[in-house]
Amino acid sequence: MKKQEIIESQCPQCNGTGKFKRKKINGKKKGNRGELKICKILTEKLGMGSFQRTPSSGAFSTTHVLSPEAQLCLSGDLIAPVPNFAFSIENKCGYNDIEIGKILMEKPQLKQLGEFLEQSCVDADRTDRIPMVIYSKDYRDPVAIIPVNQGENRDSMIEDLTSSEIGVDSFMIFNHKIEKYPQWDQWIILTLNALLEKSPKTFFLK
Repeated sequence: MKKQEIIESQCPQCNGTGKFKRKKINGKKKGNRGELKICKILTEKLGMGSFQRTPSSGAFSTTHVLSPEAQLCLSGDLIAPVPNFAFSIENKCGYNDIEIGKILMEKPQLKQLGEFLEQSCVDADRTDRIPMVIYSKDYRDPVAIIPVNQGENRDSMIEDLTSSEIGVDSFMIFNHKIEKYPQWDQWIILTLNALLEKSPKTFFLK
């Protein structure tokens, strides 16, 4: 009688240890996918033309000598299809440790968010635009963060946006001062889809 051969098999993923190694996430690729997703949303919702990613995610305009016209096009992380687009967009995605609902209670998270806002203010101030941060978290709808104080000629649009009758259903307003940019010291957070759906197209233009 032949001796039965016993074959031991091991899981190729854990090699028999029972411990699985989580696959490393490529942050750059994830960020690129996030920017492309936001470009698609803005393109479809606003109907102004195709939004595009800025080369080097906005850093290109600060490391190269560009004409004033080119600097306007390369403001922020996304290129708007029209020159009179009112906002300079800083796009952030994949920061899963930030819980938007807790920014008023946890200073480290407000600090991280404040850094995003300041980055947006730099390009917005340089190109005479309004800062906007679009924050995307895995499996959640992206949110937009814009200043409440946008200038006298835009006050009525902000009031409409927060109106109980025609405004968005849910939003949060918080104070956050950035030393170099005192003109923007109060901010509103709402879902990006709500902002796009409840605001007239003129809201996004100078």
